[in-house]
Amino acid sequence: MRVKCDCESHCLKADLAIDGSGDDIVISASVGVGGANRPPDVVTVQNALNRVRPDRGGPVPLLDVDGICGSKTNAAIRNFQTKQQLAVIDGRADPNGATMRALNAEQGGGGSNSQDRQQREANRLATAISTMPDTRNAVRRAIGLVQAAIDFTLVGAGLTTSDEPFNFVNKHFKFDGLSRDHTLADLQIIKTTYNRMDTVLRGRMGQTGTEIFGANMFAVDPHPGSTPPQAKAYVPKEDDEELKTSLIYWTDAIDGHPRDRFTYLTLHELGHFVDEDDPALEIVDHGYAFFGTVLALNHDKRMHNADNYAMMAFERAFGRQRLISLYPLLSAMP
Repeated sequence: MRVKCDCESHCLKADLAIDGSGDDIVISASVGVGGANRPPDVVTVQNALNRVRPDRGGPVPLLDVDGICGSKTNAAIRNFQTKQQLAVIDGRADPNGATMRALNAEQGGGGSNSQDRQQREANRLATAISTMPDTRNAVRRAIGLVQAAIDFTLVGAGLTTSDEPFNFVNKHFKFDGLSRDHTLADLQIIKTTYNRMDTVLRGRMGQTGTEIFGANMFAVDPHPGSTPPQAKAYVPKEDDEELKTSLIYWTDAIDGHPRDRFTYLTLHELGHFVDEDDPALEIVDHGYAFFGTVLALNHDKRMHNADNYAMMAFERAFGRQRLISLYPLLSAMP
């Protein structure tokens, strides 16, 4: 399954490997301190550790899945054993040993306690839904901002038109050097994108009396053991038996993050949600606020980058300081 996700890493249209077998992960020989450290086994353990939540003993930052059992992998195994309060803390995972059993228990997304998982998933959805008024406020502020930028481009500065809105949009989308017609056309595309977001957020009643979109667009990731561990939310590229393109899925990785990040990531995922398959209109991930890589993008890439839409709407609604508190590297932005 192909998905568009906010991974805060370079995982454009990441693959979601869905394994429906339910079989335990196994290794052929020991991995870690004093182990055989066969590369395929090391990869298995590195992947398994990366799927564990940090508060349950997962590595921070994530391990490079390279099949090399170096000091970071050894330390990650030891940290996992410590967090899990295993009887033996030796930095090694043995076939069918306590560490591998604990790792398998965590592959469902954070422990074998189903009641705890249900509570965390309920809290996750409740937080996402609670941010909808903020998200919609941000989108509507962005629509008004872009319209004011269009007005300025059409008539210039005057008694009722200021250059401030255009300068604000320009900071995020870099129109410098473009012709007036090109600028107007792209401003209209940006406005249309935000208008589509507003339609999705508003929700409406269908013929059957069911609300379309609105709070119903949020769901819990049904594949916590297979989702890329960096991804906090994603939108599927196509429907299958379990995943629907009409939903934004929230993963285990978002648990514990501040409420503002839910708002920001909803804005980000809405960019993917409302785009089109046509490459001229598709919104993907060319750069991320987390790494500051959005700041190096040219105008064309910003027009097709989900984080630029999220950044501008969030900053306009809630201010520069709240944006930078989420993504400190954006302090380099004017």
